[in-house]
Amino acid sequence: MISEKQLKDIKDELDHCKKPIFFFHDDPDGLCSFLLMYKYKREGKGIVVKAIPEMNAFFAKKATEYSADKIFVLDIARINDSFYNSVNVPIVWIDHHDPQEHPAKVKYYNPRIQDPDEYSPVAYWVYKALKEFEWIAAAGCIGDFFYPPFIDKVKKQYPDLVPKEVDNITTLKYDTKLGRIVRIYAFIMKGGTSMVMNCVKILTRMDDPRELLEGQTSRARYVKKHFDRIEKAYDELLKDALKQKKRKKLFVYTYEESKISLTKDLADELAARFPNKFVIVGREKSGEVKMSLRYSQKPIPQILKKALAGLQGYGAGHANAGGSCVSIEDFDIFLKRIEEEL
Repeated sequence: MISEKQLKDIKDELDHCKKPIFFFHDDPDGLCSFLLMYKYKREGKGIVVKAIPEMNAFFAKKATEYSADKIFVLDIARINDSFYNSVNVPIVWIDHHDPQEHPAKVKYYNPRIQDPDEYSPVAYWVYKALKEFEWIAAAGCIGDFFYPPFIDKVKKQYPDLVPKEVDNITTLKYDTKLGRIVRIYAFIMKGGTSMVMNCVKILTRMDDPRELLEGQTSRARYVKKHFDRIEKAYDELLKDALKQKKRKKLFVYTYEESKISLTKDLADELAARFPNKFVIVGREKSGEVKMSLRYSQKPIPQILKKALAGLQGYGAGHANAGGSCVSIEDFDIFLKRIEEEL
């Protein structure tokens, strides 16, 4: 967990800066963590970190160009030394992946430092620190398949978004209007960075979730147009995935390279549909299969460690969700080893 004192420190760090820059992961948890901080502060600049969740010198240059007086890193798994070496302003890093080494000058907050098995999204802890915009925090939690402990507040304030009887994460994510917002948040983070940040900028100005759902304003329609394009591609992939022949213990679906990666989103929904199977959704690109993995019966990292031994590839993740990449030549071996571990 992150202590009450640490939560106060996070809020104090945000209170005591004038020109913050926020780097956040390109998923609902990262996006909502940024939105919570920006809406509280009403100052600063947000920059999405796409593809590889690692901070490097490229992002350090962005902070310098903006003349930021403080850097917030949200839901990013790693910071490269090239980033540390290129900035000279305070860094506040809030994450929930495997705890990382960091220079003493970095203020680092991660619930897994005290408990390696802890699983709670960054948006949850940012909300705990700032205590505003429950619906945005809930969307970030749901996006990471974490049932928000404060969901009753959202139900009371927005009964049209979450019915009272909803009491599990799967229903919350796939069968409510709040879950629809989560999907919008996830899909608008796909595609070119310029389009993504245009949509994010619009979201920073929306205080009512119904504006986004109903699409009655020109800015909401702009976001919806981008979302609709991504959702159409997603629905086609999901339809194709559900046609695949099921294995006894695995659900494996791969698709060829495209401009948009939807592996994480497909893996989430397929895992919800097939909770007892080890779900693997892979995207073939440049001679590799880049995968999102989901499994609720056994920790994924320990399975990956054995499956990847001696192969051209890598992988990591949380207990029930992870990612991996192997060469196409090694993919069948990788699958066989996973089956042996289940």
